Amino acid sequence: MSRRGLKPATLKKRPPKASQTQDRKSLLKLMIGAVLGISTLLGVPAAIMAFYPRINVNASDPVDPDNPFSASVTVTNTGFSPLDNVTPEIAMGKISVVRSGHPLDLEGAPDFQTRFYRLGWGGQDLGLDDKFTFALNDAWTFPRDQLTAADIAIVIIYRVPIVHWKREKIFPMSARRQSNGNFYWYASARPN
Repeated sequence: MSRRGLKPATLKKRPPKASQTQDRKSLLKLMIGAVLGISTLLGVPAAIMAFYPRINVNASDPVDPDNPFSASVTVTNTGFSPLDNVTPEIAMGKISVVRSGHPLDLEGAPDFQTRFYRLGWGGQDLGLDDKFTFALNDAWTFPRDQLTAADIAIVIIYRVPIVHWKREKIFPMSARRQSNGNFYWYASARPN
């Protein structure tokens, strides 16, 4: 027999079975669902942290070198959400003075619970990057020659709008005498 008249056999691809196509579609849907689920699990906390209230407190150098409490304190909203009824308080940790040649320590309650407040300070509504300033000597004043050290805290009480979440943040500060004889304010860590 001769092979001249025969055509070579061509291989045709068979269409995939319906069950194979269904399996591939199911696997693709499962993978897309997993990627979306993981993205949601990572994205929701990131979005919450972006809108979490953030507030910042800075103290200036004393305006009057003879009065360490003549420093001004600036409160700034550095977060993306507005804050309502922002109220500062000054909490006493320990203030050391010398009166009539005798050392005297004025100590507040533990965890900065002894607080002073001035009516003119409170009730500020702060939007993004809004700020206000108040002076420390509205609460106390000690002459430079009587003060030896001061540990205080600026306590900021505020409300988050819509959810009416009342929060407070404590910013410990300390005044230390430097070589020029003047006191300067420094941020310090909160005691344990």
